[in-house]
Amino acid sequence: MDDIKIVNVVGVGLLDEEFDLNSLAASLPENVRYEPEMHPGLYLRIEDHRPLMIIYGTGKFIITGAKSEDEVYHTRDEGTRILSEVTSQPLDLKNFELCNYVLSGDLDTELDLSTITIGLGLERTEYNPESISAVLYTPEQANCTVMIFRSGKVNIVGESSRERSEQAFHELKNKIRTLLAEE
Repeated sequence: MDDIKIVNVVGVGLLDEEFDLNSLAASLPENVRYEPEMHPGLYLRIEDHRPLMIIYGTGKFIITGAKSEDEVYHTRDEGTRILSEVTSQPLDLKNFELCNYVLSGDLDTELDLSTITIGLGLERTEYNPESISAVLYTPEQANCTVMIFRSGKVNIVGESSRERSEQAFHELKNKIRTLLAEE
């Protein structure tokens, strides 16, 4: 069993069309939600319990809730197809990128978070147990934040590369092993 898994992949893109979200919401199938007083985007779910495509009037969209890159691309393609059918015109994708991976892992040991904070370096960590019950760690080689919990569970957020997220986890795991061996 692998000790780290993807829990969310987020993609963002821009279609070459501006949308009237009120009329779009009225034209789309029942798996759409648009409540402008709550959020300026229209929520389109292609399939139940699948990723969510959030569409804005500017043509910008966000896909969230995917468990894999393939799921993000499938949602993008199906969402674009549905929007093209409803607007009766082909829509061109100006750009699209995977912008955030959220991974979850387990270090397989309980941790003393104060010790971990000092051991990983105060310049790379933040620990305020009154506001969050985790150490926030910023690795040197990745553009992400690693949340380290007392249970040994870890969440990695903010990196645009799955490989760098996984690398950050494995480097952290090695650092933690070294710290624990020194105790």
